[in-house]
Amino acid sequence: MVGAFEADMARLGGRAPLARVLLAALAWAEGPGLPWDHIWVPVALALAGDGGPGKCPVSRTDVRWLLAVAGAYVVVDTGPGGRAVYRVRDELVAAHLRGEPGDGEPVGARRDRVARAEWQRRRAHAQPRLTAPLLATVPAREPGPRRAGATADSSPGAAAPPKARSPA
Repeated sequence: MVGAFEADMARLGGRAPLARVLLAALAWAEGPGLPWDHIWVPVALALAGDGGPGKCPVSRTDVRWLLAVAGAYVVVDTGPGGRAVYRVRDELVAAHLRGEPGDGEPVGARRDRVARAEWQRRRAHAQPRLTAPLLATVPAREPGPRRAGATADSSPGAAAPPKARSPA
């Protein structure tokens, strides 16, 4: 998918940096996407100003142009308040635009795999730290046979629980 994207960007010639900066803004969006009004263009300008993908001025007219020539890479969704929001359609292309290394594995799957491995590592590390203090609260068992009816908190010198009376 990234190869086809690069071929499409090359087809845009001198305007490819503009398309890249507009799409990069969407690639960094979280949630359902970026609204066109007051958000998409300023984010793209910030990326372009930081020496991001192409230093170029960006306007609302450029957004219309991008949607006309490379709209296949953009999906429109409904965001908060019922407003239209935009994001990059393909997660691999979005990762490419964010500059993430690509190994062919979808970003969502890679993120899930890494998160699962990190959780397992933390769990393995935390389990002894959690169980040791809990086990320390359990009274040590005295050597010798256990009495019938003894409970975990009864000690050899403690009174045994009262026996139930049988009906006479």
